Amino acid sequence: MKTPIFLNASGDVLVFESKENAEQYIEPVDVMNKEYKGYDSEGRLLELSVTEDGQVVLSATELFPTHQPELYDALVNFLSLVDKSVDVSPGVELKELVAHMLKYKIRY
Repeated sequence: MKTPIFLNASGDVLVFESKENAEQYIEPVDVMNKEYKGYDSEGRLLELSVTEDGQVVLSATELFPTHQPELYDALVNFLSLVDKSVDVSPGVELKELVAHMLKYKIRY
């Protein structure tokens, strides 16, 4: 799992500098209600679960990142709404979008 971590909540993308920060921030009820779809910075899909004692856990569901198009689309949609100065034209690379998203990371 490569940082930063992204959680997409119906277009509102949250950015975390570590897995642990994301796990501490997320409410267990939101995980149980499937509010988020999680990705690492390379496009690996992350599973969000809640332990018996109520702790949120993120884990990678795949060895190789196969959800890059989903992450790419989420970041383009988010950035096109919140930051008009960012180039989101076709052809911009995922790593460039990830770099722009760092200024929106959750400070925890």
